Amino acid sequence: MKTEEMKKIIKSYKGILTEYQSLPEDIQKYFEYLPELIKGDYEIAIAYLFFKIEQGQNRLLYGGAVKLFAADIEVARNIVNYHHLTRDGFKQIYKNIFNKPLPDSIIKQLKEAEKTRDKVVHGKQVKEDQLRQAITDCLIYAKLVNEEIKNIASFEPFGDMRGFKGRKESLSKDVTHFLLKGLGFSGFTLSEKQQENRAE
Repeated sequence: MKTEEMKKIIKSYKGILTEYQSLPEDIQKYFEYLPELIKGDYEIAIAYLFFKIEQGQNRLLYGGAVKLFAADIEVARNIVNYHHLTRDGFKQIYKNIFNKPLPDSIIKQLKEAEKTRDKVVHGKQVKEDQLRQAITDCLIYAKLVNEEIKNIASFEPFGDMRGFKGRKESLSKDVTHFLLKGLGFSGFTLSEKQQENRAE
């Protein structure tokens, strides 16, 4: 479905709630605190949504590495946690893992919401209709990402990932470390980080 077809004009709190309630149950659970947050300050809701989106993007890359490359779970989790993920960096590592870019239609779904989020974070005034639209765009983005990743890798990063790995045997920790570096990650494993701290 084209992004333009997904755009809706959200005129009230109830409009946001309707969009939220139309989402699959897993996504509603993932953003479980949103219904309460939108009763109050939309800016707080935006901060919460982007926290959960960035968390979901990390889960997506972690899940892709484990599912498609049989990366060791512990090493993959540590390296993803320590890697500083930027917007452009996410798109590049996504392409490295899935061997194709995240579709432009999905990227565009979040673009205006990112601009709104940046204004909020930097203390700029944003109109309520823009905040409502950004909140809705975030929800639609999560739905589109889940549909894309389920189709190509059989898991949903904005949802319950229990059992996503399957029974495939994992690579060794050392091989996983080099694999993830090759995919574009630069995070330390926990043990390396601890050693670095002790050396200082």
